[in-house]
Amino acid sequence: MASKRTTRARLAPETTTTTTSVTNAQLQAMIDQGVTAALAARGTEGVVELTQWFERMETVFRISHYSVENQIKFSTCTLLAGALTW
Repeated sequence: MASKRTTRARLAPETTTTTTSVTNAQLQAMIDQGVTAALAARGTEGVVELTQWFERMETVFRISHYSVENQIKFSTCTLLAGALTW
């Protein structure tokens, strides 16, 4: 006689989610800390490169009279390497 096989359904373990309210000032402080840490890790070379990139973008926008929407599209297309993951 063939034996019967029974299976048991495994229940997913319970998960709980905790939410924490954060004010805009607290959120901005966390962002500032992250930017400061990233710049410190990269060193002054990264700061100089970023500043030069901002200046180039502002010059292009001033010369081209791009709308804000087109400024965003253009500037994101110029990002390279690690900047693509910002």
